Amino acid sequence: MLMRFKDNPEQPENCSTSSENSPTPTDTENKVMHTSFCIGDTDPMASDGRCSIQVTHQGFALRVTPANEVEAQRLFINLTDDAQVQMPLAKTFF
Repeated sequence: MLMRFKDNPEQPENCSTSSENSPTPTDTENKVMHTSFCIGDTDPMASDGRCSIQVTHQGFALRVTPANEVEAQRLFINLTDDAQVQMPLAKTFF
């Protein structure tokens, strides 16, 4: 699965530009908002980062689908060791 920022059905306010036909900035519209792929029994999700006017690479975003809450906690703790968490562990629409 691949979704670019220009394909987002709910355009965030900070992604607006002066162009009426382009709800995302031209420098971010083709950036990856969400992508998923299979690695063994899991399907990690990744992106190019947040939609903003000034895009800079400062790491990566990762989403995993653990089998249960205990596994979710274990993965979160291990993946966030020495990392800056942008979004706390939570259920999401994606």
